[in-house]
Amino acid sequence: MRLDIAPTQGRLDELLERIADMLALLRSEEKLLSARDAAALETLTQTKEDLARTINQLSGDLNDDLREQGLPPFPACLETLPRSEASVRQLASTWQKLAALAKQCEQLNETNGAYIVLLRQHVERCLDILHERPAENLTYGPDGVAQRPAASRRLLSI
Repeated sequence: MRLDIAPTQGRLDELLERIADMLALLRSEEKLLSARDAAALETLTQTKEDLARTINQLSGDLNDDLREQGLPPFPACLETLPRSEASVRQLASTWQKLAALAKQCEQLNETNGAYIVLLRQHVERCLDILHERPAENLTYGPDGVAQRPAASRRLLSI
């Protein structure tokens, strides 16, 4: 089992760049969510999906190459290589950077997803109020009788 280092390093570098691109997209998504810019979010979402496909393809290609060389996928393959070689240390360093960026992407994607859920709930609640639908979570008045929250009660009737 001998790893062809140069092409593997090239694939890792490409993967690192694409994951850095994803992190930048997720940061842009965060700003667009705060600004509630639906049109820009729609465009960004398509770009994000395309980039995710590219990252998955690069990752799959890398692991296919390793399998063809009789090695396990990253990072397990690093354990089978001599750490004394500078090129192997470079691979390990690139992998560590890649893993750290991927973790940041994961955390930011989860945060953005939670924000999307909150925005969706807000929109649904606003629509409930506009359409005079009862609130899902009723509150109780001073007499203990269930009532809709003040924000969802009709305040004036003409």
